[in-house]
Amino acid sequence: MKTINIIGLGLSNQRYEVDNNISIGVNDSLKYFETDYLVCVDLPKKFNSNRLKYIVNNKAQLYTHLNDWNSYRSNNTIIKLAKGRGSLKELDSDSFCYSNNSTYVATILAYKLGAKEINLYGVDFNNHSNIKDTIKDQAIKHFVELSEALDLRSIKLRTTKESSLSAYLESF
Repeated sequence: MKTINIIGLGLSNQRYEVDNNISIGVNDSLKYFETDYLVCVDLPKKFNSNRLKYIVNNKAQLYTHLNDWNSYRSNNTIIKLAKGRGSLKELDSDSFCYSNNSTYVATILAYKLGAKEINLYGVDFNNHSNIKDTIKDQAIKHFVELSEALDLRSIKLRTTKESSLSAYLESF
């Protein structure tokens, strides 16, 4: 079974232990763990210099839809985002479905890499400064819908028990 671990920036990322599985980080999560892949859906200018250095100075293959990253680093894969935030109509196409957070795109990448089990660490949505109220509700809704779509494909999406998603997804 191919397991892929997603490493977000929430506090439960501290539960992640490096193993032999593929790992996908988001944004500057590389300050905690080196990962095989990195997803960033924000412009470089959104990050202060301290956060930016973790995104720029690493070996991970960066997946982004923004050509702006090409002037900061060379190991990039430019992806095409699907039409419609939260829509899963293009899940099995070359496009990447998206929501309002990088961890969702990282989960899509895990699916496209052939994962049979996807574990979310640090995808908590408990104290994120930008993901709260209706934005948080939307993120959770999109993850629940994605989990249902993955379940139909015999792919398990799991999260840490500390995550707000644990009320809807299997937790560990």
